[in-house]
Amino acid sequence: MHRTLFLAATLSLAAGTAAAEPEDEYTRLVAGFEQSVAEYRGEEAVVAPLLPDESPFHAQFLEAAGKHDDDKALPYLGWVLQNAPRNLKAHGAAVSAIEAIAKTRAEAVASERQLYQRSRKAVKHLKYNRVDDTVFAQTLLGAVTLARHAKSEDIRVASERSVFKLTRLQVGMVAPDIAGTDLDGVEFKLSDYRDKIVVVDFWGDW
Repeated sequence: MHRTLFLAATLSLAAGTAAAEPEDEYTRLVAGFEQSVAEYRGEEAVVAPLLPDESPFHAQFLEAAGKHDDDKALPYLGWVLQNAPRNLKAHGAAVSAIEAIAKTRAEAVASERQLYQRSRKAVKHLKYNRVDDTVFAQTLLGAVTLARHAKSEDIRVASERSVFKLTRLQVGMVAPDIAGTDLDGVEFKLSDYRDKIVVVDFWGDW
């Protein structure tokens, strides 16, 4: 609870001021999804997936977000970003919507150094765990805004890394492909081992 309040306070930043209470439609959609999950888990055998097909819900939240071109879209987009890590089409649509909002936020980076410090702290505190949908969307919007509009190259590059973390390194997402050469000189890619259990160990010598 304290973490969510901290993030909400610091992330007025590039996202502007989101509505204090979720839209009624947002509340209704979340309740519908939670009811569907509860019914599914109650009816299916324990060997079944933990969740029903979420694609229709992804579409509903994106449709609701599309009715807005400002902060009112953030709760819906945040829900998709946190609930559709493997639905690349839906997740990509939510990211694109955040980027579209960021295009209008150039004026928000007037004090970009302070804004960057707040954004960095927010990304760090998220730690890829489930948080309030609006807070998650605000965090991404702040990072995207800086990545697109910051005058400092260092801030732009660092913010691009934050965007990558939030859009490509969430728990449950397909890992970014890794290419390299093994100890025998044979080239390989992580994607070669798709659907297999893989342990990736990064190490180095100094």
